[in-house]
This record gives sequence, C-alpha cells and structure tokens, in this order.
Amino acid sequence: MVTPYPRHRHAIAALLQQTESYLWPNALPPERVTRVAQSEVVRIYPRRSAVPTEVWQQLLEQAQDRIGILVYAGLFLPEQLPRLIPALKAKAEAGTRIEILLGDPN
Repeated sequence: MVTPYPRHRHAIAALLQQTESYLWPNALPPERVTRVAQSEVVRIYPRRSAVPTEVWQQLLEQAQDRIGILVYAGLFLPEQLPRLIPALKAKAEAGTRIEILLGDPN
C-alpha cells in the first residue's frame, strides 16, 4: 500500500475522523510519533474513585463531537454527576454523538 503525501493524509484523516498516526503508523517521523503518543495520555488515575468530580464535569462540558461511555454498571456516574442525563440530552440535541455501552452480568 502506498502512503499518501502529507497534505492528502491530513485531508483523508479529517474526513475519516481518525488521526494520521492511526491510519498510517509508519508515515510519521519517529520524533513526531513520540510527541503524538505523549499527547494522547493527559492523566492516569489508579481507580475510578480517584477521578475528581470536576474532571468528569469538565470532560462532559467540553465534549463537542462525541461522548463515549463504556462501563460495567456505571451507577457512579449519576451519583457523581446528578445532571448527567439532562446534560447528555442537551449535548445530543446540539449534535454531539452519544455512545453508551453497558456491561451485561450474564
């Protein structure tokens, strides 16, 4: 497979809503790959309970294109964010894509 020129890679990645490094991992110079990888992880918390409520609120408020929630039960979300459901509804009405995946105990 031929790797597109940089200007075309950017346009294709934007169209597909993916990063260039995801679509063409070998196309970027090693120093750029390192910078991109470091920029993806902002903070790591050892447990969900260690995430401050303000962080959840900030993530929800700043989301524009999509919100993805992947949890087994997720009972902590409405407890930590009492206005979660109205906020998700408002985001969806504004055009934000909302995806929620809940675990099945069976």
